[in-house]
Amino acid sequence: RRERVGISKRTIGIAVAAVVAIIAAAGLWGLRSDPEVESPPPVVASDGAIRVAVLPFTVRGSPDIEYLGQGMVDILATKLDGAGNWRSVDPRAILGSLGGVGSSIDPSAGEKVAAKVGADRFILGSIIEVGGTLQVRASVYSSTGDREPIAGGSAEGPADELFSMVDELAAQLLVAEDENPGDRVIRLAAVTTESLPALKSYLEGEAEFRAGRYRTALEAFRTATELDSMFALAWYRLSVAAEWNAQGRLGTEAAVRARRLSARLSAHDRDLLDAFDVFRQGDARKAEQMYRTIVAVYPEDVEAWFQLGEVLAHQFPLFGQSASFSREAWERVLYFEPDHLQALWHLYRIPALLGDVAEMDSLVERIIELNPDGDRLVEIYALQAAVHDDEEMMSEAFRRMEGASEGAVALAGHAVAVQSGWPPDAIPLARYMARPGFSTEQRVLGFLWVSYLEASAGRIGLANAAMAEALQVSKDSALPYEGFLLTLPFFPKNEQAIARMITRLETWDAGAVRRSSNPQSWHVVHEDFHVNLRLYLLGLLSAETGVIEKAESYAAEYETVEYPPSLGSTGADLALSLQANIALNAGRSDEALTLLLRQKGHAWYNLLFASPFLSHVRDRFVKAELLRDAGRYEEALQYYRSFAENSAFDTVFNAPAHRRMGELYEKLGNTGEAARHYRRFIELWADADAELQPMVEAARSSLKRIEASP
Repeated sequence: RRERVGISKRTIGIAVAAVVAIIAAAGLWGLRSDPEVESPPPVVASDGAIRVAVLPFTVRGSPDIEYLGQGMVDILATKLDGAGNWRSVDPRAILGSLGGVGSSIDPSAGEKVAAKVGADRFILGSIIEVGGTLQVRASVYSSTGDREPIAGGSAEGPADELFSMVDELAAQLLVAEDENPGDRVIRLAAVTTESLPALKSYLEGEAEFRAGRYRTALEAFRTATELDSMFALAWYRLSVAAEWNAQGRLGTEAAVRARRLSARLSAHDRDLLDAFDVFRQGDARKAEQMYRTIVAVYPEDVEAWFQLGEVLAHQFPLFGQSASFSREAWERVLYFEPDHLQALWHLYRIPALLGDVAEMDSLVERIIELNPDGDRLVEIYALQAAVHDDEEMMSEAFRRMEGASEGAVALAGHAVAVQSGWPPDAIPLARYMARPGFSTEQRVLGFLWVSYLEASAGRIGLANAAMAEALQVSKDSALPYEGFLLTLPFFPKNEQAIARMITRLETWDAGAVRRSSNPQSWHVVHEDFHVNLRLYLLGLLSAETGVIEKAESYAAEYETVEYPPSLGSTGADLALSLQANIALNAGRSDEALTLLLRQKGHAWYNLLFASPFLSHVRDRFVKAELLRDAGRYEEALQYYRSFAENSAFDTVFNAPAHRRMGELYEKLGNTGEAARHYRRFIELWADADAELQPMVEAARSSLKRIEASP
C-alpha cells in the first residue's frame, strides 16, 4: 500500500495540480489553465446575429400533449435556427435556466431567462387542444424590457399535422420580423422529423438521458430511428447514448447514419454533427478547433461545450495534457444547465484525479441527489471509495454492484484504474469482473486488467499468473494481450517466452475468431482485426529478437491485409510502428523516430481506452525514449505524461515514465520536479519483483542526491 512509502493520495493530487500549473504557465500545451470562477458568464458572440430563445409553451388539454410544453422548445428552435440572421439559443441552455421561474412564464420571467442565456429575443407561446384540434400561438418579445410583443403568429389543425402548423407558425414569425424572408423559410419543413411518434420517442430519450438512465435512453432513441429512419438528430443522440453505455459498435454505426442524413439538418446542427464526426474519427485537435468555432458563434450552445469537454477529457490526455484542463467546458455547461448530470459526472472526476476529496464529495452528493437510480452510480461509489482509501466504502460499492450491468461494473473498474491516483486499487474490481456468472467476455477482461495492473506495479510474476487465467477463459481474446506484454521495453527480455509466443502466433487461426455477442467497447474493439494483430505481433517480436529479415516479411504481409475503417488510422499507424521498430532494432534510430512521428493516432476514444494496440501506448513510450536520446527533452516529457489517464492497459507504462521524467527534470535543473517523479516511481514500484528492484534502488539514490544538494 502507498502508506509504506509515506506518500498519500492527497499529496499526489497536490503534486499533479502543481505540475499542471507549471506546464500551463510555460505554455507547453498552448492552452490556458482552468478558470477559477464557479459560474462563468456567457461569452458574447460578435457575429451580428439575432439570438432567439424559445421558452416552454403553456399547454392546455389532453395529458397526451403535455410533452409539447418543452417539446416546442426543441421543435421551434430547430425550425428558426439559421433563418437569415436568426440564431436559436440552445434549448438545453434554456431549460437549464428556468430554475425558480415556475410553470407559467410571463414576459417578465422570459426577459430574465433571455438575459441569462444572452438572447436578443424570446418567444412565448401556448398550445390549446379543443376537440382533437390544436391551436398553437406564439409571440416574439425583445429582451430589452419592452413587454409588448414585436411579432406573433398562430396556426390551427389536427394533432397529426403539428409539424405543418409549426412550419406555418415559424414562417409568420419570420415574416413579421422581415418582409422579405425569401428562401430562408423554404428549408424549414425538412429540418426535423415528420413523424410525431418518432418525436415522442426522441423526447423520451432526451428525458431519460438527462436523468442518467442511459439504457432506457438508448432504447428510446433507437425506437425513434426505427419509426423514422431519416431522423438525423435521433441517430446522433443514439450515438451519444451508445457512448454512455460503452457500446462502441452501435455508437459508430449510429454516427455514420447521422452523418449521411446531415443535409436534413440546420447549418448549426450540421456543424455540430461535422465536429462530432471528426471527434468519432479520432482527430481530436481538429474536433477541438471545430467546437471552439461553434461556441464562438453560439456561446450558449450546451451540446458544443459538452462535446468540447469530451474531447479535452478523453483524448487530450494521450497528448500529455491532463483531463483537468476540460474543467472550463464543464463549468460552461453547468452555467447554462446547473443540473446537467453528464457535465457533473465529468467534473467530479477532476478533483478525484487531483486528490481534492472535499470538492469530489460535494459533486458526488449533487450527482446522487439528481440521479438516485442511475445506471452507472456504482462507478461513482467505487471511485469515491478508492480516493478516500476507505475499505468500508469500497465494501459498500461492491454491494451495490450486485445486479448492476456488466458495462457499469467495467466502467467502475476503469474509473478506479485511471482516476484514483493508484491503479492497483482497481485489482479487486477486476477480480470481481472475472467471477463465474459474468459473460466470457467480461471474465477475460477482468483477468486481463488484473494482469496489466499487476504489471503496472512491477509484479511480473503475478501479471503472468493472471494472464494464464485469462487464457483459460478465452485464448483468442487474451493471446494478443499476452504477446503485447512481452514487448515492453522496460521489463527484462524473456527470449524463451518470446520464442514460444512466436510459435503460438504462427499457428493461431486469427481469421476464425468469432465476433463477440457482448456490445461493450472492450469486447468488440478487435473485431475483424485479429489477423492484423497476429501479423503485427509476429513482426514486432521478430524485430525485438533481432530477426530483421523475418520481421520485414511480416511487415510486408501486414501491408496487404485490410483493416476495419471504424478503427480510423490504426491500421496505417501500426504499419508505421512495425517499420519503426525494424529500423530501431537495425540501429537506425533517427529513421525510427521519423516513422513514429508520422502516426496520426486517429481513433475514437471509446476504442483507445479499450486496447493498448489502438492507443499506441508502446509507440508513445518509444517515441519519448527516442526524443530523450535526441536531446529533445520537452517533447519527450509531453509523451511521458500521456500514460496515467487513458486505460488500465496504459498504466503499465506509468512508473517507467515517472522514472524517465525524474531523470529529465534533473538534467534540466528542475530538482523539485525531478524529486517528485522519482518519489512517484519509487512508490509505484515499491513492491516490484526482485529483478526490477535495481531500477528502484537507482531512483532512491538519485532522490537522496537531490535531497542532499543545497
